[in-house]
Amino acid sequence: PVVMQLGTAAGVLAALAVKQGCDVNGVAVRDVQNAVLDAGGYLMPLLDAEVQSPLFAPLQRVACTGVLHGEGKRVGWSNQFWIGADSVLTRQSLALLHTVYPSHKLNYTADSQAVSVSQAFDAIAHVAKAEQMMSKRKAKALLHKTWHQHFATSPQPEQPITRGEYAVLIDAVLKPFSRKPLD
Repeated sequence: PVVMQLGTAAGVLAALAVKQGCDVNGVAVRDVQNAVLDAGGYLMPLLDAEVQSPLFAPLQRVACTGVLHGEGKRVGWSNQFWIGADSVLTRQSLALLHTVYPSHKLNYTADSQAVSVSQAFDAIAHVAKAEQMMSKRKAKALLHKTWHQHFATSPQPEQPITRGEYAVLIDAVLKPFSRKPLD
């Protein structure tokens, strides 16, 4: 599967270079990644992110940007990669926001304590304001709207947030995939 993914990316890169009238070195990485995602392809071989799931594209984008890390496991002859979409987000994972958004200053210890929905909303809104994307109020309104659109429920502020829910919110509000890829 990884070899097929590489072949897909190479084909997309060539097609985009022809379409854009440039050398393959002139095609932006994110253009290739977006085209692969739009075609239902994987950017990261996440085994717990099915293509049909509404979480698929946000998890792919957030994993690629480093906002969430997955876990690799060797099982027999195969290598597996899991994002833990249904797992509870921890403060250690929330701390990864700082790697992509350096203006985000943590005011807590990065440990294994669960993050609540309201804490995740606060952190995302803080980053949106610090990065001069939008006000905290506007970010929180967008977070609520996104939650309702994707999960068809009202957010429960004190409930732990899952990594999949967090990925959807980060993707919709902070749009980390629009940033230059990390080196």
